[in-house]
Amino acid sequence: MNGAAEENAAILQGSLAYFGTYSVDQATKTITTVVEGSTFPNWLGTDQKRTLEVSGGEMKFINKAPSMGQGVVTATWKRVKEARTTAAR
Repeated sequence: MNGAAEENAAILQGSLAYFGTYSVDQATKTITTVVEGSTFPNWLGTDQKRTLEVSGGEMKFINKAPSMGQGVVTATWKRVKEARTTAAR
């Protein structure tokens, strides 16, 4: 929580975070997020559309036109097989 300005800037330059409401179109296998907040201020109020793949215990968001330029960016989430208790009540 007390990183130097240079350290904090370096972390943010390699990161992306956003949130908002979303909808899934099963016919086109896409998810669209209406961005309400983001580390990219120019994304506020935009629709961010991604290809969505679900298979077994994985879900992938695939961005075929990333803001960083050419290439494809894939974010993969994996289902937790067993939940662990992290705190006693």
